[in-house]
Amino acid sequence: MEQKTLIMIKVGNIVTFMHDSFYHSGKILHEANDKVTVLAVETEAGYYSRQCPDIWIPERISGVLLVGFSGYYQPESFYEYHIGEKVAKHSITEKKVSKKKFKSGSLVNTIKGVITHPELGIPAYTFEEDDSYVECRRCKILNKTEIDQL
Repeated sequence: MEQKTLIMIKVGNIVTFMHDSFYHSGKILHEANDKVTVLAVETEAGYYSRQCPDIWIPERISGVLLVGFSGYYQPESFYEYHIGEKVAKHSITEKKVSKKKFKSGSLVNTIKGVITHPELGIPAYTFEEDDSYVECRRCKILNKTEIDQL
């Protein structure tokens, strides 16, 4: 996956867990779709590649500290981390990219934000290309190769 150039998770933001997390004893620490507040964001400074000195590696989030939780979480644990990335509709049952188009008429859209789905009450992505929203689980984050194939 390409390096993210924008840091979309900031102190004070409310973020949404993508998956359940369990303690060692099997107790659930948090559940998927739980909303939590960001207390601190740990970042790694940008730098030039050692192997290719003309390539800039941008600043990135290395961990997220949450209000009421101990330890840092990986930024990929939250739906909001994917803002700015390209997605296609995804079949939950068949586990493959669907050929259904977005309201924009395109097979690929760019994530603009995360809302609570008005009918389902679960996280949904909004998009830059149109005013639609789609349940997050029904969207697949695409890498450059997948985008080129669609």
